[in-house]
Amino acid sequence: MKIRKYQLIRHKRAAGRVDLSEGDFLTVGKKACRKNTNIEELILPARVTAVKDRAFAECGKLERVELSHDGFLGVSTAAFANCTQLREIQNEDRITRIGDRAFQSCHALECFRFGATLRKIGERAFENCRTLEEISIPSGVKSLGAYAFSGCSALKKATLGEGISALSVGLFCNCTSLTEAEFPSTVSEIPKKSYQNCTALQEIRIPNTVRSIGFGAFLGCVSIKKVSMELGCRQIGAFAFAKTDHLREVTLPHSIKRLGFGAFGLGKQTEKIQILVENEYMVRKIRRQLRLCGSAGRAEVVMVGKTLAERRRERRRATLEQHPTHIS
Repeated sequence: MKIRKYQLIRHKRAAGRVDLSEGDFLTVGKKACRKNTNIEELILPARVTAVKDRAFAECGKLERVELSHDGFLGVSTAAFANCTQLREIQNEDRITRIGDRAFQSCHALECFRFGATLRKIGERAFENCRTLEEISIPSGVKSLGAYAFSGCSALKKATLGEGISALSVGLFCNCTSLTEAEFPSTVSEIPKKSYQNCTALQEIRIPNTVRSIGFGAFLGCVSIKKVSMELGCRQIGAFAFAKTDHLREVTLPHSIKRLGFGAFGLGKQTEKIQILVENEYMVRKIRRQLRLCGSAGRAEVVMVGKTLAERRRERRRATLEQHPTHIS
């Protein structure tokens, strides 16, 4: 074991149960134990504040890690990436920053508790953690990296804290067991590919706080049957709901101003879909798109609510009632 300036530099001969709880260091250096296939269990000192890039990456037999329980800890880029047998992490709720690919491809990791002090989850941080079943991201998280949980095929439930201000590109892409999509009231955009190929989703409800839905946000979600949007959403990106084979009903509010090409491009198995639209301009645009995609025969676009002319007449009538004209 080599330590320099309170940093663990190398520990290549570690094997079995490695207890470093008495170690005189504050950080674990870059690649300190990378590709050590003999470590099975790891206990870090309570005073450790950072695990640097790739410190324990590709430790193929590592099954359990006990992190600092006194202070707060930063886990850097790919620190535990490709630890395919890692199934348990203790005191993970003390982590304040999770770097890019920090736990990427930890296939055996079933549970991870995010603490209230967590501020950042990096890009692809938990990508391909195939046995991770449930997560709850606290409201204090200020940064969610792209594709952070993509490929988590066993993930059934993902709870997002109310304080989260933005989702990220491909956040839950290819999470094929996810059954529900939740959107905090603080989120105004659903970025591109956020829920792409989430094949277990059956119903989508877009709250009135969401203003735009990105390119391919729900592309390939073949089990979705119903999509409803509250007044407030203004833009739907290209192919946002394309290839949703079982989609039967869509409700679009009159606040929709822009509709990307193929936003509701029907899947090959789609038999019949009803699109309820409150904006007469969108009725014409959707019908034109469906004709271009060769899907016009399988879709019924229905104008619901009042037309623009009717709403104008109502506003004019209300104005006259509030300010009547007196003729002498």
